[in-house]
Amino acid sequence: MQKLLLGIGVGILLSLAWAQSPGFGVYSGYPEWIGVQYQDGSSNLRFGLGFGSDGLGGSADLFLGKMPLPATGIDLAWYYGLGARLGLSSEGKILVFPHGLVGVEWAGPAPGFKVYLEAQAGVSITGAGVNPGFAGRLGVIFR
Repeated sequence: MQKLLLGIGVGILLSLAWAQSPGFGVYSGYPEWIGVQYQDGSSNLRFGLGFGSDGLGGSADLFLGKMPLPATGIDLAWYYGLGARLGLSSEGKILVFPHGLVGVEWAGPAPGFKVYLEAQAGVSITGAGVNPGFAGRLGVIFR
């Protein structure tokens, strides 16, 4: 388990070194406490890999729409989409989380990065059954 945590930590630090490349970023939230992501601007896809309360997780999200929010002097937009997360706990249990998502994105004061806050709702599918599931993220995207 310690080697897995060390590997994830090294991966996150390496991704921060690449963070100025288009579409890379970092996030934190629930159930993934820390993660890295790549957002493809040409096809509206985002891929993430993180570590959290249920172990290691990977996600793929498709953005269906994005619209600006009227705010004086602040570059805000909201977006929505669909996605799926696949998690693997340290006990070897598999979790599947298909979900819808909605979020708010802010273009920060310096060019080249955006901050976002996102909520996800769907169903959590495990060996124990199917239950409602919720998740959230706070992240920074470096372009």
